[in-house]
Amino acid sequence: MTDTLFLYKRIVEKAWRTSLVLLFVFIISSNALTQETEVTDTTVYSEAYKLDSSYQNPQKAAILSAVLPGLGQVYNKKYWKVPIVYAGFVTLAFFIDYNQKNYFKFKQAYLDFPDYHLEYSFPLTLDQIERAKDSFKRYRDLCIIGTAGFYLLQIIDATVDAYLFDWDVSDNLSLKIEPSILQSPAQFFSPPTNTFALRASLSF
Repeated sequence: MTDTLFLYKRIVEKAWRTSLVLLFVFIISSNALTQETEVTDTTVYSEAYKLDSSYQNPQKAAILSAVLPGLGQVYNKKYWKVPIVYAGFVTLAFFIDYNQKNYFKFKQAYLDFPDYHLEYSFPLTLDQIERAKDSFKRYRDLCIIGTAGFYLLQIIDATVDAYLFDWDVSDNLSLKIEPSILQSPAQFFSPPTNTFALRASLSF
């Protein structure tokens, strides 16, 4: 009886190992065929995707925004961003003009000192006029740099929107936890056993 049980365990063990080898060969063969198919169909899929009406060309969006700010946002159908773009440019233009006018005003007062014409109720020293002149000049230059940066920012925004145009950002995410049975491989002379476990899957 003991010899028969031992022989039975040896047969089960060999059968289990043979099944694992065959399964391993099958998985390798399937992966090879799948990779070959994917390499063959990549170009066709890429071209078909570009012909899809939902595809947005990032390069075209960048060029449109560079030619006319806000046009790339219109191309991406993000119309609500256009007022923000032009409000930013109008605000920066206002501060450039404000600092430019004051810079010229204090520059002329610096040249005309002490017979300057500024609307102040108290007299200003030459040092105060010079510092005010330099401050308005610095703020004007910073606003100009900020305008250039904002111009580049709206180009980047249009390009990123084109890349993410068909990206699913919905809140339809779910985590599912359910019981499962895992089969552990045979060890030594013991046949495989089933183990109860929990399986978690995230859907998005």
